[in-house]
Amino acid sequence: MYNTLLFGVILIMLGLSLLIKTIFGLDLPIFRLLIAGFLLYFGFMTLVGGKPFDQKWIFFSEKILTPTQPIRQYNIVFGKGIIDLSQISPTIDEHTVKINTIFGETIIKTNAQIPTTIQAHVTFGETTLPDTRHLSLGSDTYSSLSNNEKVRLRIESNTIFGSTKIQAE
Repeated sequence: MYNTLLFGVILIMLGLSLLIKTIFGLDLPIFRLLIAGFLLYFGFMTLVGGKPFDQKWIFFSEKILTPTQPIRQYNIVFGKGIIDLSQISPTIDEHTVKINTIFGETIIKTNAQIPTTIQAHVTFGETTLPDTRHLSLGSDTYSSLSNNEKVRLRIESNTIFGSTKIQAE
């Protein structure tokens, strides 16, 4: 999706620059703009960890995701996402899920019956853990384990200039 998005943006920029040059006689430095666009694109992809096939993206939109099997990574960028992990079976094998929120809002719902650990990392944002602890800057860990239970679900939450709320249901 993002490769076609990038290609589409390049075509639109080329078309607009030709149109502006023809109508207004202005010459835009399109080559410099393309290089800047590529640098921004690759910098952004490096920040959120590339785009393998086992990721879900919410980009400039609002979505509700309700997986029955957790996916390795979710990315919410300039949007709002509700990731409902409460529908996952309590008998799952151990899974690690990474959830990145960048300039967006995320609500994560977990199943209280599944032994879960949550590592929350926040940079100039806000994260609320299931036990109502709030983070604005830094890291914290939450665990719902009791009496030698094995962890079934590990969540790594990264929030940058955004908001993440984690609820155990």
